[in-house]
Parts: sequence; structure tokens; C-alpha cells
Amino acid sequence: MDKFVDESRKWYRLDNAAKIYPVVITIKESHVFRVSMTLKEEVNPEILQKAVEMCQNRFPTFYVKMKPGLFWYYFEPNEKKPIVKPEPARICQPIVLHENNNYFFTIYYYQKRISLEVFHGLCDGTGAMEFLKAICFQYLVLQGHQLLPEGLVRTIGEVPTFSETEDSYLRYYTKEKGKPLPTDKSFKIKGTRLAVYGSSVIKGKIDSRAIYQLAKSKNATVTEFLVALLTYSVIQFNDPTEMAKRPISICIPVNMRRHFPSETIRNFALFFHTIYRFKSKDVTFDEVLQDIKQSFKERLTKDDLQKKLNLNVGIEKKFIVRIMPLFLKKIMMKFGYHFFGSRPTTVTISNLGVVRLPESMKPYVEEVEFNLGSGGIPSVAVATNEDYTILSFSRGYYETDLEYHFFKFLTEQGLEVEIQSNLWEQN
Repeated sequence: MDKFVDESRKWYRLDNAAKIYPVVITIKESHVFRVSMTLKEEVNPEILQKAVEMCQNRFPTFYVKMKPGLFWYYFEPNEKKPIVKPEPARICQPIVLHENNNYFFTIYYYQKRISLEVFHGLCDGTGAMEFLKAICFQYLVLQGHQLLPEGLVRTIGEVPTFSETEDSYLRYYTKEKGKPLPTDKSFKIKGTRLAVYGSSVIKGKIDSRAIYQLAKSKNATVTEFLVALLTYSVIQFNDPTEMAKRPISICIPVNMRRHFPSETIRNFALFFHTIYRFKSKDVTFDEVLQDIKQSFKERLTKDDLQKKLNLNVGIEKKFIVRIMPLFLKKIMMKFGYHFFGSRPTTVTISNLGVVRLPESMKPYVEEVEFNLGSGGIPSVAVATNEDYTILSFSRGYYETDLEYHFFKFLTEQGLEVEIQSNLWEQN
């Protein structure tokens, strides 16, 4: 039987993945991401504020503030009210804590859309979507709609369990040898940086059944298909001489819950990189796809994931690291992030998968969306409900070649793509 969380608990350790993020925040890399839900009715800000406040006891690991300890940062409960705000022009900006009651998440509203922007130190995409689902569910209930959770939404009447708040990295750590992190520098897409730091976003809305059937026709999963298409799109507009020097490497965050059973709504993901070595501009998409599928088969295994987990947790458990004061750890982690962070990555793609909602909630939800901050490299975030898949491209420069070639290929395959943009490339 699962234990319940002690409501008098005074502090939480940052999970293994979270420990790096407070150290490496910059104006260029906020380590903030967004999940959104568009409803079929205009959002009432006052009722949304009430819904967010009502979720506080249900999600204790979100309603926290961060403190520096002697050895690590830690979270403690935040008794202030979170602030619901109108959506700003720029998404995924660094959270200004003194303007946000020291919370590491913000709930925004715009017309029919409710968005959660959250610091990666709190959770991963899966945890964030669980939190957003609960807020939107409670909001709709307060609006007078008769909803049932059907085991798909965490509701305010439930008591949070220990398994929801655990550090699953520690749970699954073994003392077996870890797998070295990738250090080879990847090919980088060059572009003209935006005049003001922010994310230029272009998103494509596609029928979810159509993209699934297209991937299936190629004997690939949707994620394999999208990674191959990103790789193929990079090839279309870049210099062959430069691409021949370094591999095109797509970084894919892996939801570890699919490999190691866990109910945690904190971080529980690891990164996997595909490696494609440029051969020729004349390569076909199907040829690229075969290479990518082979990369998935060889490199994305439970054994490899276990070794990566062991390496990450093993570093934290080393005696010299445990006794090292926080100010020295910060220096060490900044150096490590500079060396291992975006160095092996050309593009990042994160696929949240199908967001499952209760049948009683579906009539009130139009679509779900996922956005990553642009940082130093372009990123793609994917979210799907029953009807639509939304692919959101974020970048910190003006050029749109990657998106152009990506969506052009999909339309050539017969898919209808509805394109939207925040128009930063025109500023």
C-alpha cells in the first residue's frame, strides 16, 4: 500500500535531475517550459485563480520556494498565494521570483487558453501536464460542469501519496557501472540571433490519426518518424562541408516511467541522442529513417537507460561530492553543463505523447500544447489529444528554414498542416 505524504513536511530535496537547473539559469536559457490547454469557452481569471489555490494541498511539490542549503538547494512549502496572470508576449522567460511570490511556476490565461509555465527544477513535462490537468478540471467544476476524474486526473479530494513525490532516480539506482555521457560536439544550425532574448515559436496543427498512419506506413513510431524528419530537414538547408565535419544529433528526453514503473510527478526523464553522419545531399527520407530506427534500436534500451541513471545518481552519491559545499558544487556543475549540456545536440525534440482526459472533460477541451524554451539550440515539443497533434518549434534566431522544410515535407505527403506563429521572425 502506498504511503501518504506527511502534510507537516517542512522541506523537500531537489530530485537528481533538478539539482543542475538552479545553477545554470541565464537570460538565454531559462529552463522554463510550458504546457497549455485550450478550452471551448473564454477563461474567467477569478475562477481560475480560485482553482489554482484549491490545488495547493493536492500538489505539495509545486507550491514551494527554493532555499540554498550548506550542500544543496532544497524546497520548502510556500504559504503565499500563486498569482494567475494574463499571458505575456514572450513565452518561457526566466521566472522573476519576487514578482511571482517566489513560486517556480506561473499560470497564464489568454482568451480560451490556460497555460502553465514551470521551472524544470520542479518537474518534467509529464508532471507538469498532470498538474495542469488538475487545475483545468477544478476550473471546469467551479464553472458548474459535472465532471468525473475516471482515474485520469488527480483531484483536490485526494491525499497526495509518497510515490507521487518521490525521487524515482534514487529508487531505481543500482551500484552497477554507469554509461559515460556523450561528449562529441554535434553539428550546429547557425542563425541570426533575435534582437531581444526570447523564443520565436512556429507551431503546426495536424490531425493526430493522419500523422500516426503516415509513421505506421513507414514501419516507424511517431517519435522515430519525427526525429528522422528533423534530421532530413536539417540536411536540406545546410552546407554539406560543415555537416560532414560533425554528426547531426537529435536529443530526445525519454519518459522513464515507460521503462521503470513510477507515479512521480517530479522529474523522471533521461536524454537519448540519435547520431546521423552526413553522407550526401541526395539522401532520401526513407534512407535517413532507416538510420534513425537503427539508432533507436541500438541506443534506446532499458539497459542503457539504467546505466545512464546509475551514472547521474552515482556522481551525486560520491563522498567527495556529498561533502562539497554548495558554492563549490555550483562551479563544478556549471563546468559540467557547459561541457555536456548542449554540446552533443543539434535539435531537441520532446514528445509528450497522448494526453488522456476523462470522457466527461473532453467536450470542454479543444487542444493541448507543449512548448520548450529555445535556449541556444532549436527545440520541438509535441503534444497530442484524440483529435490533433501540435508540433511547436522554438528558436532564438530569425531564420525559419528548419520549420519550412519540416512542414513542407508533411504537406507533400498529403497531410493538412495549420500553421501559427508568434511572428517574432518579423520583429
